Amino acid sequence: MLQKQFQERLGKDLVLLTVTFDPVHDQPDVLRNYARTWKVRDGKLVANLEGNEFTAQQFADLLKTVLDAAK
Repeated sequence: MLQKQFQERLGKDLVLLTVTFDPVHDQPDVLRNYARTWKVRDGKLVANLEGNEFTAQQFADLLKTVLDAAK
């Protein structure tokens, strides 16, 4: 669903989504090294979602809001 809805933006202003299951270990330095290893763009934390109490549509709505605000 998300890939279809944001197809024209993938690889442009929608590049990387990091999901962690180990927030104690995945601190900023660890994530920065991960990004450097995979040569990803510098980015900003725009949302911190915990748990799984949201639908794919709610997540897509959040992405659209964030991307539209960045225009």
